[in-house]
Amino acid sequence: MPIVVDTSVALKWALSEVHSANATALRRDMLLRREDIVAPSLLLDEATKTLYQAGRDGIVPWPSVEQGLDDILIVVRLRISTLATARRAVALSRMTTQTYVYGTQFLALAERLNCDLWTADDRFQRAMQRQGFARVRAISIYPLPTT
Repeated sequence: MPIVVDTSVALKWALSEVHSANATALRRDMLLRREDIVAPSLLLDEATKTLYQAGRDGIVPWPSVEQGLDDILIVVRLRISTLATARRAVALSRMTTQTYVYGTQFLALAERLNCDLWTADDRFQRAMQRQGFARVRAISIYPLPTT
């Protein structure tokens, strides 16, 4: 079964952040099971912006910006959003009183694929859980490998 990851999880494969090890474990497990990691094409825009800012601000060297994009896109299958998915994202944002539709675009895709959405955005995850969206998962709870 595929999973959807949002940009906050995918960026953890490119930047060393809190819970990067959890995100890497999730990616490894999905690849070992040969299951798809999917995201709306919006992920590419968000990841590019964040990695560019990290390079511009000297947080990572410029070659790491390009490598980070490669690291993300080698495993994530991007899906072009449909009008139906965009409308569902708007409805989800209104229903859950979200300020923006970014997160709900990932959720709408996960609903369409009937799969889990993994996020590092704890506030979004808690808000969706309160609204009954149990398949929105926090990357912080993904088990780390035992060695």
